[in-house]
Amino acid sequence: FVDNVTFLVKGSPGAWADLLWPHRWALYTEEAYINNARVWDYNLNLEQGGYFTVGTLCHEFFHSLGSPDLYHYWDTSAPVAVGGWDVMDASSEIPQSMSAYMKYRYTEWINELPIIEYGGTYELYPLSNPENNIYRINSPIRETEYFVLEYRVQEGLYEVNTPGDKNGLIIYRINDEYSGQGNGNGPPDEIYVYRTGATLNSGGIFAGAVFSEEVDRIEFNDNTDPNCFLHDGMLGGINVSNVGMPEETIHFDVVNMMLFPEFSNLSFDTDEDYVVNPGEEILLDVSVSNLSNFDADEVVLTISSLVEGIEILNNPILFGNINNGDVGFGTALVGIDNDVFGDVVFDVEVASLYEENNAQLTYIDNFQLILNVSLNQFGFPVSTLNEIRSAPLVVDLDLDGEKEIIFGDHFGFINAVNSKGVNVLTDIFPFDTGGQIWGAPALGDIDLDGYEEVVFVSSSKNIYVFDYTGLKWSYETESLLISTPSLANINNDEYIEIIFSGYSNNNTNYFALSHDGVNINEINLTEKSRSGFAVGDFNNNQFDDVVFGTDENKIYLIYDNVQVAEGFPFETNNKFQLAPVMLNQPHKNTILAACKNKTLYSIEDDGSIDFIVEFDDYISTSPSILYNNDQILIFIGNNNGDIYGIDLEGNIVFEFNIGSKVIGSITFSDLNADEIPEIISVNDIGDLHVINLNGEYYPHFPIHYDFPYSSTCSIDDLDLDLDLEVLCGTTNSLIAIDIKENGGNANYWNMYSGNPQRTNYYKVDYNCNYGDIDLNEYINVFDIILLVECILLDSCSICSDVNIDGSIDIIDVIDLVNMILEF
Repeated sequence: FVDNVTFLVKGSPGAWADLLWPHRWALYTEEAYINNARVWDYNLNLEQGGYFTVGTLCHEFFHSLGSPDLYHYWDTSAPVAVGGWDVMDASSEIPQSMSAYMKYRYTEWINELPIIEYGGTYELYPLSNPENNIYRINSPIRETEYFVLEYRVQEGLYEVNTPGDKNGLIIYRINDEYSGQGNGNGPPDEIYVYRTGATLNSGGIFAGAVFSEEVDRIEFNDNTDPNCFLHDGMLGGINVSNVGMPEETIHFDVVNMMLFPEFSNLSFDTDEDYVVNPGEEILLDVSVSNLSNFDADEVVLTISSLVEGIEILNNPILFGNINNGDVGFGTALVGIDNDVFGDVVFDVEVASLYEENNAQLTYIDNFQLILNVSLNQFGFPVSTLNEIRSAPLVVDLDLDGEKEIIFGDHFGFINAVNSKGVNVLTDIFPFDTGGQIWGAPALGDIDLDGYEEVVFVSSSKNIYVFDYTGLKWSYETESLLISTPSLANINNDEYIEIIFSGYSNNNTNYFALSHDGVNINEINLTEKSRSGFAVGDFNNNQFDDVVFGTDENKIYLIYDNVQVAEGFPFETNNKFQLAPVMLNQPHKNTILAACKNKTLYSIEDDGSIDFIVEFDDYISTSPSILYNNDQILIFIGNNNGDIYGIDLEGNIVFEFNIGSKVIGSITFSDLNADEIPEIISVNDIGDLHVINLNGEYYPHFPIHYDFPYSSTCSIDDLDLDLDLEVLCGTTNSLIAIDIKENGGNANYWNMYSGNPQRTNYYKVDYNCNYGDIDLNEYINVFDIILLVECILLDSCSICSDVNIDGSIDIIDVIDLVNMILEF
């Protein structure tokens, strides 16, 4: 036979695996001869298409020598197995060499594959050297898979084209069940190169396949990155360590003893919530697994950490003897300072004696273990694997003395979990609404039966009402429902009504239902309303009125008699897609509404503008109200992460940036009972911020989470332990942060829409004795003097408005004088 014939064809290649595609094949059905020798193996290469390269010629010719492909033919979604470490997977115009295993398995260029059976120090020459250039280490876990080691040096014309720019040890896995087949039909693959970041499902970095002291990658075992996983993810159980500098040769150690430490359990923490918190002493259970075939004698574990504020109080920890295949247990006593937070890295040294090949040997290895110090509530985060836009509702729905968290998710399920993150009310929830849930649930005893109802709307066009017994009723509309429902008293019966909006074209988009699900709406409004309502008694007749914005650039005020208020709809030049707020002050009512034209409007009850505040970026949150020290502040957040506090004159008096788009709405609480409010906000890059009005962070905040936040945070004493929890939805879970100080929510806007009825209504009670300017509980001539001074200096407090008309002026002085004279 002719050894090989290469055809070089002018033109472009066809489709993959076509005749006109670079390939090696044999003339099975044709007979051709050169000098009486039959042509059998041949290569075909094309002039165009980027395939007429030395790399392609070498790849195809190596096929003729018997080598299979190492790239995947069909499963292109699986991680690449070998990449640029072998010409049979990926090569450039000038190719790198094939690996040592391929030279051994498919040619006679390497004749022997020596097996390392005993622990010790070993040496390898570069792959280009004809001798001592390959080793095999068998996996103690599986007979059909083993590991091959070679030394790759970027030298000469070809080897400089391997990934990265470093020399060092390369380790790959061989699966004998696929010997001779290559990787074409894989995975599973015949050959797989280990590299940093690689797993069964992720490709990692091929430049990170190099092991050497120079790159500070000197170990390869079940606990390293990469670890020595087998084709199905099972750990391979070998231990290569002390990989040296990449010089004329490279040295490495093989240790057949493998002791693997883990933090296995938290058996005690100071507050006994089984979450490691700042400022605690903990008992941390530590296990050591003997993964080798030898018994380990006199096992000693020493723990340390470079993190300031971490103290190990019982080093070293003695485990005695651990037989092969067994696990030993011990306990570490760890002190954690108040300032310690986040992932704490512990350096763990494990030492023992063992016997191998009739020699007494010493084993020492070093590991890094991670312990997370957090403020997470036990059992949280609760994974949902999908987005939670629905602000969580905290309620004791079944009146059993324990609170539940009820929330909807993007898959359309209504969920209920307890203070430990465990599903509860399981005969009711999870409940599939058949459509995405964007709005928050509303809560109230709408039928006055002594039990509260939870109200959800869904993009399935349905509204659902539950109590502790289950679904009470549902109502189907013809409109997409994505807003938050509100509970209101809009008529003269004793029950509570449900108000909600739709978001569909050419349909009724305003709905009012009775407590038992009867449509009582008398308004035919087709304008789309996205986010919900403000509900409250705007005209002081003991019945609730309704305010909402639309995509048609309007704000409506509709009285309980279903009449649109005079001066409304208020109209501007862009959409209102965030829920408005009603602010009830002693002297006037106003509507606060954020518009897509980057403007916050304060609108009076006649439709006139009270004030406007214009911003440089889009407003991303509904307004929230903070009452502090007899001052009302209106808070909004923007797409660029800015948070603003605005007084009732439209002046910006607070500004802070949280780094990215503010999500949901801003909430408030007194987390540590110091009578100073905290401002709670989240953004779309996973940061939870808690600050005060001076812009100072609460201890341990901001807290970062791996997934973006997607809902407003609710603040509540979830587990009834007198401290508060902060509950927020993310794109894949429900977060609960346990504040380890007693706090309170009294009079704070501590949830979406300000209350569980989702009314977006705030009534101001200034607690004033109007006229008592010096707050000494007496009204006298000194108050007149102080009132005149504050008017002249423009520094009056709200309690200086003696006649409660919204203005502080000479009329208030006259009224105060008359008040004193009459007294």
